[in-house]
Amino acid sequence: MAFSKATLIKRVKAVGTYAEAEIAEAIEKIDDSEVATFNQLIQKLHKNLAGVKTEKVDGRKPEKKKAEPTMEQKFTRLIEKIRMCLEKYEASDAIDNWSLAFTVGEYYGNKTFTEIQDIHLKLVNAGATAEKMKLLTFFERGSMYNFLKQSDERFGRWRDVCHKLNVCRSTVDRYVDFYHIISAYPRLLICELIFETIMTFHGKLKKYLERHDDLEGKLRLPLKQIRIGGGGIHSSRRLPGGQGPADDPEELLTDDANWDPSWQLADELFDSSSE
Repeated sequence: MAFSKATLIKRVKAVGTYAEAEIAEAIEKIDDSEVATFNQLIQKLHKNLAGVKTEKVDGRKPEKKKAEPTMEQKFTRLIEKIRMCLEKYEASDAIDNWSLAFTVGEYYGNKTFTEIQDIHLKLVNAGATAEKMKLLTFFERGSMYNFLKQSDERFGRWRDVCHKLNVCRSTVDRYVDFYHIISAYPRLLICELIFETIMTFHGKLKKYLERHDDLEGKLRLPLKQIRIGGGGIHSSRRLPGGQGPADDPEELLTDDANWDPSWQLADELFDSSSE
């Protein structure tokens, strides 16, 4: 067999792409005498490479980092999602069923792919329902806090009221703002958006709706009747928008708030430092 240095070079480079554990396992399969000879050759090769600059040596190229979507791109997607969810919501007059049905600890070893698809759909629907219920509880909390803030110290100083409820005053402001936003646009609750997304894009959405009356009109409609978890039916009249939509607030209490995932921790730290 003809000897080729080019082939040897390629093989040496190829060996370097394996993990240490993989190389160690391969060496274990070689006779000790051959390992000793191989070690001597590697030492010579390493010595000859000493001092060689490696800036232009081709190796594994790092994966290109994906470009982060811009705020404008995210907002465009938000509008698309709102329109899509509203169209689906408006397509049926049936009672909106917020199902939480799913099995914890499901065994998939005996399932067909079709059965797994059905389970997946249940999990997705349950997660979406849980998110809508979370938003509904935030709305109710905002309604309660808004009432308490306007009670003229009926229940004591505002600082003391928050302390008794074990809630940060800055967090209360977030929920009060959310209550006003959802009172103005009740159907945001069914648009598959999380709390932080709604609050982050409120300002841009408000300006957009000023120029798009069709979408604003749809978001201002009250919610349909809701059945949660197979239980009783919640009347439209008692749900957000049931008494008629409110005005979108001109200015939020949290206009300068940070909405990254750690906002709750920031609120707690800010509240404790202002005592």
